[in-house]
Amino acid sequence: YEAIVIDIKEKSKYLNNLPIKYILEFFNSLAIEWLSNPESKFLKYFSSMGASFLINFIKKSNLEPLLSESLNNNINYIDNFVYVENLQRKIMAHPKGLITHWLAGNVPVLGMISLIQGIVTKNANVIKLPREGGLILPFMARQIAEHSYDAGKFVINGSDIMSSCKFVYCDREDSIAQKTLSINSDIRVAWGGREAVESVMSLPRK
Repeated sequence: YEAIVIDIKEKSKYLNNLPIKYILEFFNSLAIEWLSNPESKFLKYFSSMGASFLINFIKKSNLEPLLSESLNNNINYIDNFVYVENLQRKIMAHPKGLITHWLAGNVPVLGMISLIQGIVTKNANVIKLPREGGLILPFMARQIAEHSYDAGKFVINGSDIMSSCKFVYCDREDSIAQKTLSINSDIRVAWGGREAVESVMSLPRK
């Protein structure tokens, strides 16, 4: 598993080198494609699972204000050092590294929202799938991987973006696997009820 972590962190350098405006445009073009094609696999299979909510979430008109609010009203902090007058120094928002997402099985779209936030902030992502409906998230992610966006001078392929993401499954009672996931995480995100969240919080961490 440590080798997998090294690999996806290495592949996340693609995101680090990609200006944030292009990442936002990629997801915005994906939303437009899904909306313009009622026969798309995404709408066909996930219309009852919050597809319309996810489409609105990944629009640039939604993601950019969310990101801006978290970055002192300047999304360029995530790309470069920016001089701040009142601090008289340059600052930058660096990715943390590896985010591990423990997902609940009852609302798959929440897992995608969590993952997309990890991608937009240029982190590598591991998604620990739930037992029930565990194949839904990888299928959703495939729709992203198959999308491409022509940025003019170059093309952004969804497969390159998704290469820094890994979907894994381990049983909830497998304490060794759960500890391995946790100890290799720079950020831990847990979805679910109180018991599920507290079980993640109790795991050893960095």
